[in-house]
Amino acid sequence: MTSRNTSALRKSNAGKSAAKSGNLKKATSKTGKLPEWNLDDLYAGIDAPEIARDLQRMDSECVTFETDYKGKLAEQTAGEGGGKWLAEAVRRYEAIDDLAGRLGSYAGLVHAGDNVDPAISKFYGDVSERLTAASTPVFRARAQPHRRCRP
Repeated sequence: MTSRNTSALRKSNAGKSAAKSGNLKKATSKTGKLPEWNLDDLYAGIDAPEIARDLQRMDSECVTFETDYKGKLAEQTAGEGGGKWLAEAVRRYEAIDDLAGRLGSYAGLVHAGDNVDPAISKFYGDVSERLTAASTPVFRARAQPHRRCRP
């Protein structure tokens, strides 16, 4: 991803606000150069193939999680090896959560860095929508045992 220099945009917006109040020098000297995130440790850019791969993996892992665990908690944990079964369920849930966090953090931080660029705004919206859709089976799988516990 090529680094976007949004400092100029921020300065011009700050200048417009300050110009309205007649205090241009004071506003620009307070902020100076704002820091920018280096998100290369997460993904190379909004069009990186790893993002599409991870979104597809999220979809797949969430559906598999629901298939493997929905409605099975009480029976499986009561049986022989129930603790190991539950530990594996928690490990898989945490892996899904980590992947979702990585995708959501990247999309959110890129968008926070430049929320004026329509391509970045679309990317943010698309990733958010995919994360919501992918996580639905996981929440259904988690919610199932709780319904049985209600009086």
